[in-house]
Amino acid sequence: MPTAFEIPTSPQAQRMTVMLGATLYQLSLNWNAAASCWVMDIADQNGVGLAQGVPLVTGGNLLEQVGYLLIGGAGAAVLVQSDNNPDLVPAYDTLGLTGRLYFIQP
Repeated sequence: MPTAFEIPTSPQAQRMTVMLGATLYQLSLNWNAAASCWVMDIADQNGVGLAQGVPLVTGGNLLEQVGYLLIGGAGAAVLVQSDNNPDLVPAYDTLGLTGRLYFIQP
């Protein structure tokens, strides 16, 4: 049965080190004003970029487009949803408050 873990975020640009599966990764979250959405960069623990500019949108696995990299392990997922409305994309001031980022481990 899959296990979900919330990746702690806040409504500000941020960089963090998180364990996804059995591996440490660096996540950077920044607001893209032109697209009006949060975007995520993923790097390995040494800072080598793996995926850049991944928009935090609802409705699918954010890792799907880079599935061949096995970030978090085979079948892992990163999902975004908002409290009380899973399809609402987090706004600039709601990330970490009502807009949540989850790691799903198979």
